[in-house]
Amino acid sequence: MDAHQRKPPANAPPPSDADFKSFVLYTRRGDAACARAQEALARNPGMRLDTLTQDVEALSQRPPWLDTVPMLVARTEKKAYKADAVAAFIAAYKPRGPPPQSTKRSGALSGVKMARAWSSYTE
Repeated sequence: MDAHQRKPPANAPPPSDADFKSFVLYTRRGDAACARAQEALARNPGMRLDTLTQDVEALSQRPPWLDTVPMLVARTEKKAYKADAVAAFIAAYKPRGPPPQSTKRSGALSGVKMARAWSSYTE
């Protein structure tokens, strides 16, 4: 079994919404460039639903690579955009398919469906 097929530990929590987001936007309150990035994100609903926003002040430890804010990490591309490039990337971003559905707006899976989905993932 290769690394992509390993089963999570039996006591692992179910995946959260954040596990399925393509982007992570690291920001800090009171920073002008962060405010511009968040405004650009608010105007791009397709990207907004696919982005986890993280306040760096809420992190228990800041990783060494997180050396500036705002920083947008494109998880699928394994690429990071920094400073003013973040707002420009967000403004120009066009999703490749339909916007991802937020579980909060479309209705989360019922407990039974979630249990089935999780059990098939862990089997």
